[in-house]
Amino acid sequence: MAQDPYAHVDEGIQRANDVLWEKIDGMLSSSERANVFIAICIFLAILCTLGLGYYLTRWPTSAGAAPAEVQAPASTHFFTCSDGKIIGAEFSQHSVHLALSDGRELMLPQTVSGSGARYANPDESFVFWNKGNSAFIEESGVQTYSDCVTES
Repeated sequence: MAQDPYAHVDEGIQRANDVLWEKIDGMLSSSERANVFIAICIFLAILCTLGLGYYLTRWPTSAGAAPAEVQAPASTHFFTCSDGKIIGAEFSQHSVHLALSDGRELMLPQTVSGSGARYANPDESFVFWNKGNSAFIEESGVQTYSDCVTES
């Protein structure tokens, strides 16, 4: 049978462990060891309580529950414009993601509108307007997608 080449390492570790415990036993009385054991148990109990508290405040309260701030589901509509262009629009709570028939894609935040929904880039050089089933796009003040309608 082959001898374990690391047996001497295991023996050395065991001897060091025995020496350490002998020194600890010599330093503490049995009542002091019991107090240290109790202190360690209390520390671990507090640590577990804090961890559980953190876990419970970060997780949904029941299986499958949504986080506190729930976004409305996105809805997608396709607008066909008078000149044959198409606008794909995925609406979410405060923005719209546009896919244009010329290949461009844009994400625009919703902006203030007197009527309908208005979405624009920061300098307002690109504006998407939507009211009911109709929409249009203005780029630098010029309508580039006009008389757009959707059936849904």
